[in-house]
Amino acid sequence: RTTQLDDRNADGRPDSTLFYDAAESPTQLEEDTNLDGENDKWITYRDGKTAIVEQDRDFDGDRDLRVELDPEGAKLLEQQDTNKDAKYDVAIHFEKDGKTLGRQEQDANKDGKVDRWIQFRSGKRTTQLDDRNADGRPDSTLFYDAAESPTQLEEDTNLDGENDKWITYR
Repeated sequence: RTTQLDDRNADGRPDSTLFYDAAESPTQLEEDTNLDGENDKWITYRDGKTAIVEQDRDFDGDRDLRVELDPEGAKLLEQQDTNKDAKYDVAIHFEKDGKTLGRQEQDANKDGKVDRWIQFRSGKRTTQLDDRNADGRPDSTLFYDAAESPTQLEEDTNLDGENDKWITYR
């Protein structure tokens, strides 16, 4: 069953539609937030609670944000399409509180593979690992202090699997 919830701009088409399963529990909400006639927000429910929120934030027809929530509503994962290629290139993993950053993975060179890993402690950046030659392994590690300023860079410049360059920042 579906329910058309509203028609905020009075154009005769629903601006949001709620879908239900056979047990009458909501399963999906589709919404046209900018009233252009195209859905740009989708909410998926599990056991009556919001589980996934997806958005087309730039209204180009492609979903560019996806957030997964735990049953209490805390963020587990946020995925972003930052370069408008209809693929998520940033993944942000949260700690159990749903607010504190745990780690981030990025496709920095836009080749479809993760090549940057950022680790956090208590929501602050501690390390950034980069794969500069696209072999799937980090060959550069940048360390940060408690103020999130870089303190040291370690690099494998000849790509033999061993660091051979160290730079300390003061």
